[in-house]
Amino acid sequence: MRLQSLCRSLGLTLSLCIGLTVISTPAFAQNDYTPAGTNVQNTFSLTFDVGGVTQPTVDNTATPTEFTVDRRVEVTVTGVQDASVASGAADERLVYGVRNTGNDNHSYDLTVEEATGDVFDTDPTRSPRYDLAFYPDTNGDGILQAAEIAGAGTPYTLAALGDIAPDTTVWITVTANIPTGLTAGDTSDVYLVAEAREPSAWSVTSGPTASPTPTQGAVLTAAGSNTITGVADNVFTDADGPATADAATDARHSDGATYTIIAANLSATKTVTVIASDGGTLANCSTLAVQPGAQFAIPGACVEYVITVTNTAGAAMADNIDLSDVLPDEVEFAGSAQATFTTPGTITDPTGGCTTSCEVRLDDAVLTPTPTVDAVGTFTIRVLVR
Repeated sequence: MRLQSLCRSLGLTLSLCIGLTVISTPAFAQNDYTPAGTNVQNTFSLTFDVGGVTQPTVDNTATPTEFTVDRRVEVTVTGVQDASVASGAADERLVYGVRNTGNDNHSYDLTVEEATGDVFDTDPTRSPRYDLAFYPDTNGDGILQAAEIAGAGTPYTLAALGDIAPDTTVWITVTANIPTGLTAGDTSDVYLVAEAREPSAWSVTSGPTASPTPTQGAVLTAAGSNTITGVADNVFTDADGPATADAATDARHSDGATYTIIAANLSATKTVTVIASDGGTLANCSTLAVQPGAQFAIPGACVEYVITVTNTAGAAMADNIDLSDVLPDEVEFAGSAQATFTTPGTITDPTGGCTTSCEVRLDDAVLTPTPTVDAVGTFTIRVLVR
């Protein structure tokens, strides 16, 4: 299929590729926070008269009131792309946004946690169990675009991710395998946990209120009391997320994305109809219209088999559909045709001179239902009764 080829060229599984053709995710809120470490000064002036005579101005211009803007340590994780997957599928991806919603640069330690209370967990035998990769929000709008997560991305390490500036989003993919033996509708919730760490450089790095030199990846320590000037204290303002490894005001945040098992719902029937009591030649039988009146399956009659395959509305796309029909020895193959498959398959007819166990095949057909309409394909075989 052309879609499958496109997905492979983008490095995406088919289910993720289909899911990304239209992505509707809310934009992360923008902020205009004052950078941490900024020295905020303020002065006043007082004028007055005595006996109608203006006196010298009183002010604090020489010693302005000042404070240092503290560090708002806040990260927001959002699950932005779920995945519809088949039982037993490999290398299926979920997508998350990690946004620095604070007012200073940070690096981020990323971990994955399986939710409790869902139906299944990802395959623990995969090594590593999860692959994490990151992609930049290339246009900076905080809205996921399909093109932004095309390809393999950059494998995640804390050092490789580097410093994330305030009001900046990175897209994170978590790749895992799906266990076998699951049924349609089963779900697995997977949490991504991001912990803010020290960057390689704070926002303010010079002047009297420069931040202390950071060590990238070092664990942050929340301030116990406020140092009014000269130090940007760490103040954790993150919200609580769903992961157990995440609580409010702990420099961490988490959110989940979901794997949902989808399955095709295929059924097939086969009918037989006598087209004509006198089918004539094999070539004639292959195209003969149904003859009026009662027709009988006597030797020389033209008979039609029709195999109808249905994939019910709302089910997953079924691809690589293969049909095999071994004809009874009492009939001779005349012709075959297919119709209305979403993507037609390849027909292989019996070779000339076949007299016993003659096989007619249809391979690699596709049936893709819509949420409300079945997908139906037919495979028709004409034979002459010997």
